[in-house]
Amino acid sequence: MKFVVLRGKNAPSEARKLLAQAVNIFHEGFDPIVDATIGRDFIPSMVYG
Repeated sequence: MKFVVLRGKNAPSEARKLLAQAVNIFHEGFDPIVDATIGRDFIPSMVYG
Protein backbone atom coordinates (compact mmCIF):
# COMPACT_ATOMS: atom_id res chain seq x y z
CA MET A 1 0.00 0.00 0.00
CA LYS A 2 1.31 3.45 -0.88
CA PHE A 3 0.19 6.80 0.47
CA VAL A 4 0.72 10.05 -1.39
CA VAL A 5 0.36 13.50 0.18
CA LEU A 6 -1.09 15.94 -2.32
CA ARG A 7 -0.50 19.64 -1.97
CA GLY A 8 -3.54 21.21 -3.57
CA LYS A 9 -3.50 24.01 -6.11
CA ASN A 10 0.30 24.33 -6.23
CA ALA A 11 0.75 20.61 -6.84
CA PRO A 12 2.47 19.15 -9.89
CA SER A 13 0.22 18.21 -12.82
CA GLU A 14 0.05 14.52 -11.87
CA ALA A 15 -1.13 15.37 -8.37
CA ARG A 16 -3.70 17.85 -9.75
CA LYS A 17 -5.12 15.01 -11.88
CA LEU A 18 -5.46 12.84 -8.77
CA LEU A 19 -7.13 15.69 -6.88
CA ALA A 20 -9.57 16.21 -9.75
CA GLN A 21 -10.42 12.50 -9.57
CA ALA A 22 -11.01 12.87 -5.83
CA VAL A 23 -13.43 15.75 -6.47
CA ASN A 24 -15.31 13.56 -8.97
CA ILE A 25 -15.50 10.70 -6.45
CA PHE A 26 -16.91 13.02 -3.80
CA HIS A 27 -19.45 14.44 -6.28
CA GLU A 28 -20.54 10.89 -7.18
CA GLY A 29 -21.12 10.02 -3.53
CA PHE A 30 -22.45 13.29 -2.14
CA ASP A 31 -24.65 16.16 -3.20
CA PRO A 32 -22.78 19.44 -3.57
CA ILE A 33 -22.26 21.25 -0.28
CA VAL A 34 -23.05 24.81 -1.30
CA ASP A 35 -22.36 27.95 0.70
CA ALA A 36 -25.70 29.77 0.75
CA THR A 37 -24.17 33.25 0.77
CA ILE A 38 -21.80 32.94 -2.19
CA GLY A 39 -23.16 29.84 -3.93
CA ARG A 40 -19.79 28.04 -4.07
CA ASP A 41 -19.47 24.28 -3.73
CA PHE A 42 -17.28 23.37 -0.74
CA ILE A 43 -16.18 19.95 -2.03
CA PRO A 44 -13.45 21.26 -4.39
CA SER A 45 -12.34 23.69 -1.67
CA MET A 46 -11.99 20.85 0.80
CA VAL A 47 -10.08 18.64 -1.64
CA TYR A 48 -7.72 21.32 -2.91
CA GLY A 49 -7.49 23.22 0.37
